[in-house]
Amino acid sequence: MADLRLAEITIEQEESDYIRIGAGPFESGLGTTIGNAMRRILLSSLPGAAIYAMRGDNIQHEFQTIEGVREDLVELMLNLKEVRLKANADRQARMTLDSSGKGVLTAGDIQSTSDYEIVNPDLVICNVDDKAANLSIELFVRTGRGYIPSEKTDKGGETVTIGLIPMDQIYSPIRRVSYEVNEMQQAGLAYDSLTLEVWTDGTITGSDAVSEASDVLVAQLTPFSLMTEGRLPLDSEPVSPILDLPIEDLGLSQRVNNLLRRSKLSTIGSILEHSREELLALRNFGELGYNELISAMAAKDFPMPEGEGDPVDESIIEARAESDSNSDSNIDSDDEPASALAAALRDAMKERSGSEDR
Repeated sequence: MADLRLAEITIEQEESDYIRIGAGPFESGLGTTIGNAMRRILLSSLPGAAIYAMRGDNIQHEFQTIEGVREDLVELMLNLKEVRLKANADRQARMTLDSSGKGVLTAGDIQSTSDYEIVNPDLVICNVDDKAANLSIELFVRTGRGYIPSEKTDKGGETVTIGLIPMDQIYSPIRRVSYEVNEMQQAGLAYDSLTLEVWTDGTITGSDAVSEASDVLVAQLTPFSLMTEGRLPLDSEPVSPILDLPIEDLGLSQRVNNLLRRSKLSTIGSILEHSREELLALRNFGELGYNELISAMAAKDFPMPEGEGDPVDESIIEARAESDSNSDSNIDSDDEPASALAAALRDAMKERSGSEDR
């Protein structure tokens, strides 16, 4: 079977916030398929940064006016929404907008941090008409994707939320995308040619935007390609979220919790990777610990370890018990330490006894 032709890419025009790309030839129909997919990903899936909330002195809600400021708070927030930020780090930050006296405040007056760069400093935020007016606003910034309305805004873990007013957020760095598909002839055959135009907000170049969108599309299609290579069985089931739950969710006693964690079994999934015999053979675990674990898992309808209900191979447990008794001959008790200090002392005693035996 003949392979599909791979298109050649040509950059027809490029500026700091614009690019026009010509691509082709594509097999008939693929031009529209790829053009539409790229457009949707460019508009919805690229990461960016935005102001997600604000807080100001004497500002209680978004429908009030600010003394000495020509714009009301709604207008001011709409202007802040247009501030375009280039993220240098993937973490939240706080910026401030302070003013004393009459004048025009722009995005360039915002005191930013090294994590974020304002790329449109000439954007007018508000006009202060009163010389005696004092304006102090705290702005909260983070990275994200797409568009998030204010009513669905997560407060971002802020501990002090009094006076915090959420804002609509436009994270997408893409302003506009258009594509056009035309027919082209090669060797007497009809192919598609694709012209893709991308306008950005200046926080990312057009070529970088197209490249990132292509990476997103390839990553989303990769699991489908793995199906035919045997790396993803057709009948495979999605991974259960139960497997990632910590053992603390089982409500076990502190002793059993500690014994499991010392054996590096910290999640339900790690427990299910071991059979019944292997769990019974865990150091100092025994049937009491195992029965407590199984009862807790059964109460939550969790899957059972392999071999639960089958006869136990006593030789494995006896061998492990003998090993434990030899290594713990100088330890007075299996009881759990009463404190972190006691645990540290006990570990030190074990290391000392081990070195003496050697």
